[in-house]
Amino acid sequence: MERELGEFGQGAQIRQAAQSAESGFADFPAAAHSGAALDVDERIRLMRDGLINYTGPLFSRIVGILLVPFMLRHLGAEAYGLWIASISVAAMVGLLDFGLGWSVMREVAGSGGNPDNATVRLVGAAANVYLVLGLAGAGIIAGAGFLLGGRMHLSPAMQAVAPAVFVLTGFAFVGDQMLTYMTEVLHGLRRFDLINAVSVGGSLLRATAIVAALTLGGRVTGVAACQLAVTSATAISAVTIVAMIEPRFGFRLGDFSLERVRAHLSFGIVSQLAHAMSQIVWSAPSLLVGVMLGSATIVPYYVGQRFPLAASEVGVSAGEVLMPAASEYDRARAPGTMRELLETGTRWILVLVLPICILLWIAAPGLLHAWLGEARPETVLILRLITAAVLLDSIGAAAGNVLWGRGSIGAILAVHGAVAVATLAISAWLLGRVGVVGAAWGLLIPVSLGSAALVAIASRVCAVSPLALATRVSRGLMFPAAACTAFVTAVAWSVSPQRWATLLPVAMAAGCVYAVALYRHGAREEEREMADAAIRSLRGVRDAADRTLRALLKRVWVARSAWHLVLALRDVVRYGPKAIERNLEAEFDARPDPWGYASTGEQRRMQSALALLDAALAGSRPNRCLEIGCAEGFFTLLLAPRCVSLLALDLSDLALARARERNRANRNAVFTRWNLLHDQLPEGQFELIVIMGVLEYVFRRKHLFRARDRLITLLAPGGYLLVSNSRTGEVSEKARWGRWLIRGGKWLSEFFAEHQALEKVSTFTGDFYVHTLLRKV
Repeated sequence: MERELGEFGQGAQIRQAAQSAESGFADFPAAAHSGAALDVDERIRLMRDGLINYTGPLFSRIVGILLVPFMLRHLGAEAYGLWIASISVAAMVGLLDFGLGWSVMREVAGSGGNPDNATVRLVGAAANVYLVLGLAGAGIIAGAGFLLGGRMHLSPAMQAVAPAVFVLTGFAFVGDQMLTYMTEVLHGLRRFDLINAVSVGGSLLRATAIVAALTLGGRVTGVAACQLAVTSATAISAVTIVAMIEPRFGFRLGDFSLERVRAHLSFGIVSQLAHAMSQIVWSAPSLLVGVMLGSATIVPYYVGQRFPLAASEVGVSAGEVLMPAASEYDRARAPGTMRELLETGTRWILVLVLPICILLWIAAPGLLHAWLGEARPETVLILRLITAAVLLDSIGAAAGNVLWGRGSIGAILAVHGAVAVATLAISAWLLGRVGVVGAAWGLLIPVSLGSAALVAIASRVCAVSPLALATRVSRGLMFPAAACTAFVTAVAWSVSPQRWATLLPVAMAAGCVYAVALYRHGAREEEREMADAAIRSLRGVRDAADRTLRALLKRVWVARSAWHLVLALRDVVRYGPKAIERNLEAEFDARPDPWGYASTGEQRRMQSALALLDAALAGSRPNRCLEIGCAEGFFTLLLAPRCVSLLALDLSDLALARARERNRANRNAVFTRWNLLHDQLPEGQFELIVIMGVLEYVFRRKHLFRARDRLITLLAPGGYLLVSNSRTGEVSEKARWGRWLIRGGKWLSEFFAEHQALEKVSTFTGDFYVHTLLRKV
């Protein structure tokens, strides 16, 4: 797996604000703290761009993986191999751009969104240079098809189509070069959202076109033609997007000038060399294993590095967004901001990569067993060592970004060159002594030292102590890391997951444990706010999906009924008496009159309930009355004058305090805290009991039966019971399951009326409620 120089990558837009001297690096002189600071919004922008930047590559890899078996099945091994050969040649020819795209990206980023004429002329000239290089590369690729067609041991039929495949790939290379160039411009403009939108759209369009072509009987030339069409369309889209965002960077044919780009070639060429050194570090050990120990021994090393290198892409993508920001602040001479950029980037990369590496290290045996059906000890050790190398390398990625953005590519080349030489030397020395595991050790040791070197160099440039940087970066991560480690270790020890069906939930659960622990203990302000924003976004998606589903279900009665049944069962499972009590107290604590009893609709509801009582009582006043669920005393205010004495009960102390205040004039009313399901029954019996808006919060059948029995016990013979509840909607009021679950005002009224000790006196159904007056016989 290639490691792009993008691990010292590109950045997010940074807005400047005043920096205070309270930056936490008190061990440096005040002069080192000058410059603008990154506020919370700017840090969140960097973090969000880091996540967005991984979307395109991740989607492309997934699509590529899914396409492989389909293309093999339809093309056959020989034709598929020819296709791979053509795009491999194109990939090698693409390295001959002298790193010009990186130079342009740095200049565009350094302009800070306000490019001068020199930058505009550079972008225009470089675009035309890329076009010329693309055309030259197309010729090389086409020529390679004629030269290699007879040397790849192809069948006569494949030899006949090989030149056409390479010619089509060559033409696609022109579009690919322009797409790559415009992507670098967008990197400089820090529009990672657009970059990944283009990438995802191109990948999806390419996959769709290839699947359609092969399904309709197309062959390898059809695949190459699809590649050409999609790449051309995607390149045109990228050119159009760049022109819309920044018209001065629009492509203009003929603006060709080597003089304008010559001054920037040195940075690009050195970047290419650093890129080559990075490839050697991560790719050469497997080749060295094959040369020294035989090709069969490459397999354990190759297998062991796949998952760690895939995980490293997370850190690489998070780090890539820093380079343009570093270029901008280097131009602005803002050392304080550069220091905070280094700290924020290093912290965020570590936050992302740490839980993945913990999971890979502990679950390595189960992971290999799920993937390959076996987990050899040497492969497990290789996977763990390379995981450690990836973690340590990720720590230095932000430092590399900052150095690269400042133009210190020479330092990066020196470190990468030294790491490459040391990797080959140590691996060669250890391979003869400890076997294939020696290559993993030979990678881990130099990469660790190289990462430390980059951090030390960047710290010196940013005027911060490496120790102070490490302290700030790691603060608050110990507990989340320990929680994640303990969880994965406990699961691995107790369950020993060795199947994807078990490993994937374990991985997701481990990530949740880490995220929750970090959010609760150790998250910085920007991390907490980003998590809150993500939660709000998920809730928005959930609510939108719920609204859409409800709109669809309204058209189908059976589906609507099933959906409401699911919601009703969810309430049965979720809400017990204690949960209901907590929720009600929270409602009253949030604001007075949370259900709007002072509103016109609720007042009409109360008056209709009083009308039922007045008709039954015929002017008489019951001696002992009981109101269950008096809340803040709105109905009590109307009921008390109709009673000789009234005992008003509720679960909430806060609601009762407000009810007492509201009913100061009603001296015959006494307010007490009481739970219908659990507390001891009041002494004696009552001639009138009112329970309004209470039973609809009792979701379980057994609790409703208990509540009914207790109310009947409290009701004196001949006494009246007024039950009032809200209607839950047309579905549950009509459905048979509503009767069984006793949900809704209609079914609650029926539930009480069917008891042999009660007889129904009268019922009133309002817009959103049902009153039922019963008498004890």
